Amino acid sequence: MRKNRLSRLALRLITWFLLLSIVPLVVMAVFNRRNVGMTILDVIKHDHYESAQILASQLDRLEDPQQIREMLGTCCGESQDAFITDLNGNILFHINQDLVGQPALTELSAELQTRLFVERESVIIDRASGTVVSSALIPSRNALVIIYNNEEAVLQSLNQLERLSFTQLLA
Repeated sequence: MRKNRLSRLALRLITWFLLLSIVPLVVMAVFNRRNVGMTILDVIKHDHYESAQILASQLDRLEDPQQIREMLGTCCGESQDAFITDLNGNILFHINQDLVGQPALTELSAELQTRLFVERESVIIDRASGTVVSSALIPSRNALVIIYNNEEAVLQSLNQLERLSFTQLLA
């Protein structure tokens, strides 16, 4: 009888010890997962901000509309679109002439559009639509250059990393 009580007590103590030793590991895993995700987003933001700044400085020196369109076309990859807008959000220069005069970024929420045109030089990551939008001011034109990136691959990688870290947490 006494042996049975001691073995139950030992089992309970071992169970509590194991549970209490796992809790700090879980807390650290969640903390690390969050920090890795934030670091990746910071790297994405920094990279896109620099791209917009460089493009704005190059466009600031160009006068010919054809050269501006060519510059906008050469700076973009397959998943990117670059254009120049006035400070109200209407497209001034675009590779596709049909879009000139149209409002820009209508697929973004009104809140993100307002933030983009108020802050002027910023990077916005919209995880819902999988897009990264960066902007920079072109001082001589009193306009913004906007680089619109459909970064589904980057955001999918980020989501996959988050799922992988959660899976490792459970393992």
